Amino acid sequence: FDGEYEANVDAIKTSNDAWLQETVNRHGWFTIDEHGSEADFGAFLIVQHSENVAFQREVLAMLKPLAKDGQSAASNFALLYDRVQVRDGKSQVYATQGRCNDEGLWAPLALQNRDEVDGLRADVGLEPLSAYQERMTSKYC
Repeated sequence: FDGEYEANVDAIKTSNDAWLQETVNRHGWFTIDEHGSEADFGAFLIVQHSENVAFQREVLAMLKPLAKDGQSAASNFALLYDRVQVRDGKSQVYATQGRCNDEGLWAPLALQNRDEVDGLRADVGLEPLSAYQERMTSKYC
């Protein structure tokens, strides 16, 4: 991509971040019962790809009880949790954050407990790690 494209993407992300942060601070999260699962997911995507880690942490705290009560997708909480953990230099829980390795395969970054990861992923509605790795490899590597 050229520099102009990147600048446009950055400007859109910054605008989306500001709008969402103001909206969430004023009205709360886009709960599934009130706004539907598409609004919950759309707002999550903005937060997940935000450069504002403080806002990510704020939303993460908001999503934890909402996910438990079915008012936000538990998988959204898991993805954001891992994103914040990795950004903070910590191990992740759900193995959602990774990169392509030298063998051309997607591999998760450091995990807290690899032996329990599939059970933890299932608890939040995520597919088994092996299926996720295959999907991420075919998409990104």
